[in-house]
Amino acid sequence: MRDDVWYQIQPRWRRRACLAEAERERVITNGFANWLRCPKFQACSAFLGRVPALMKPEQYHWDEMKIGPGAPPIKTGQGWLSIYHGVFQTMDGSVYRLGVALHDLQNPANVIGVGESWILQPEDPWEITGYVHNVVFTCGAVPESDGTVKIYWGAADTVMCVGEANVSDLVALCLERGRPAK
Repeated sequence: MRDDVWYQIQPRWRRRACLAEAERERVITNGFANWLRCPKFQACSAFLGRVPALMKPEQYHWDEMKIGPGAPPIKTGQGWLSIYHGVFQTMDGSVYRLGVALHDLQNPANVIGVGESWILQPEDPWEITGYVHNVVFTCGAVPESDGTVKIYWGAADTVMCVGEANVSDLVALCLERGRPAK
């Protein structure tokens, strides 16, 4: 078993830790789900009643309406870096943005810090206009050996995009310019 994988696969039960989005509760949770019965994150909702919330939306912030999981977490020297989405309601509808949170290496349920500001918001025409307007939604993150991470996101539920960021900058956003998790 690789030590940089956040979840553990147990041979008999095929269980793994997962982040799940709870539409009713609007929180990110850390729960164990039977992989055979839970092939997608959304299917984990049956287990949400048994697990504590890791993060909640922050009132009067960019992610105040709801938050949800994004790409698999990335192991850094300071903790697990997770990219999540947050939603803000406007008079013209919802705006989906991306943010970062840092989780403890030994116990990912312990959130060390959450970036105070978003790292990506809809700005380009293909992110603002499409099947679902004003959406950037992370689909993957690939850490590179040079300390950067390639972040893949869907834009307006129409196209896929990719960008690059420094992992150290994202970690600093959580630690130096972050807010405590609630």
